[in-house]
Amino acid sequence: MNSRVGSNPTTTAYSWNYTIEEPLDSGFRQLTDLFAVVGQWPVWRQNAMSYRCAVDPRGQNIAPVTAVTDDDIIRIESQELFSAENPAVFAAVKIIYGTGATDKYVTGTTATRAPSLPFEGIYVIDRQFIYDPTSGTAKSHMARGDVDRVKDWLMNAIEIVQVSVGIEFAHLCAGDIVSVTSDFIFNQTQQSRTGWLRHRCMVVDISYSFSTRECNLRLATYLPQW
Repeated sequence: MNSRVGSNPTTTAYSWNYTIEEPLDSGFRQLTDLFAVVGQWPVWRQNAMSYRCAVDPRGQNIAPVTAVTDDDIIRIESQELFSAENPAVFAAVKIIYGTGATDKYVTGTTATRAPSLPFEGIYVIDRQFIYDPTSGTAKSHMARGDVDRVKDWLMNAIEIVQVSVGIEFAHLCAGDIVSVTSDFIFNQTQQSRTGWLRHRCMVVDISYSFSTRECNLRLATYLPQW
């Protein structure tokens, strides 16, 4: 895995060296919790293990997996303009990747105004003993890649839209990027009342029922403030 989404394949390899000192009481969950903090998670897709990570849905190197339109949407179940699952918006994100005074990477931009409340200071992620210690200066590259993955989701207010669509969307999994076009979904700061037009969202949860032939998608998005 490269240290940055969409980076050139010749860049720094992404490598962890995590020491397990005792049996994992909750199995793989303890490892997935470590991954999730820096915006990475394994998924089960089409009877096989796959991997996803947080990305900027509007990134030039990110192509939507599929498109969802009003023709596909059976019901708009809910819309949270400010997700309760994200209790605060942060001014910056910092990863500590070593024991030295300079062994840390902070987002290049620090917010000077609050896009929503509550608004807090720097979100700190401790990775002192996680990155491969033999990678040398590459640890700073890995830290930068992890910060780039999660900073937009921590420094902006998150919006959650939940929709029911046809069973054909059951192939999606958490982390997939989809394009949404709907005349009935609007952002909190949207000036016109024309609805979403190819608005990109990340799938954060999915469930489906073969009996009703419906699939329920929870989609996350945000409006960049900086």
